[in-house]
Amino acid sequence: MIRRILGVLLLLLLVLAGAFYLYLRSSLPQVEGRIAVQGIKAEVTIARDSDGVPLITATNDEDAAFGLGFAHAQDRLFQMELMRRNGAGRLAELFGAQAVDTDRQMRILGIYRLAEAEMPLLSEPVRRGLDAYAAGVNAFLASRVGALPPEFLLLRSDPEPWRPADSLVWGKLMDLLLAGNYRGELARARLARTLSAEELAFLYPEYPDDAPTTLAALATIYIVQFPDFAEKAGYQIVSTAGVIANTILLIQTVLAVETMRVTTGTRRAEYSMTAVIPA
Repeated sequence: MIRRILGVLLLLLLVLAGAFYLYLRSSLPQVEGRIAVQGIKAEVTIARDSDGVPLITATNDEDAAFGLGFAHAQDRLFQMELMRRNGAGRLAELFGAQAVDTDRQMRILGIYRLAEAEMPLLSEPVRRGLDAYAAGVNAFLASRVGALPPEFLLLRSDPEPWRPADSLVWGKLMDLLLAGNYRGELARARLARTLSAEELAFLYPEYPDDAPTTLAALATIYIVQFPDFAEKAGYQIVSTAGVIANTILLIQTVLAVETMRVTTGTRRAEYSMTAVIPA
């Protein structure tokens, strides 16, 4: 009797685990079939190769931006939600008191306010692109079938509609991450108000001319592509053949992935394709 009860409980647990697994799998992007949405002028295809890398095809720029927003929402919805909340100083809504200091810093910097203030200053094509991208994200939210990414489930949260300013916040956050020394730059600017140029140079010496450099081989690209600039900078072409060979090698290395993408892009059999069509 006890064995029978344990067997039933084990079977029930397996069924529940399987159902939960299938529920989580429903959060994965739809990579085949057709999805009818509003907001596009013509059909947009999102083809994914064996690595899941999307290739978006559209008849105009706005529809391409729409498809990009749709694909990003399919693949990176929680990351997108987290980054825009970070820029707006709203992480504490998800993570509680431990995120208050980060939110306070972001609100002092006013990154999201700046993004909203810049929207009217953008050119018309850029605004149309941002609007179309946001429409693509929101079209996915409106048309999705199945579970949200598991992070939303764990945090008991739902994503809010995407706004064009959210995309600008992404750029500002990346800029902030690349400017991690901004406190040092502010300190230098304050010192520059009171110190002479010689004193400032003593505290912040220039990088020595004879010191090691990284990616020095990139100079060959500038020598070939911008000979006038290279001559002013003090570079001389000793062996044109050697310079060109090195340049081609560098370009081939940098563009190897893109070249592969272009050559396989015509082989439709390697792709799983989703067609996003006007509703």
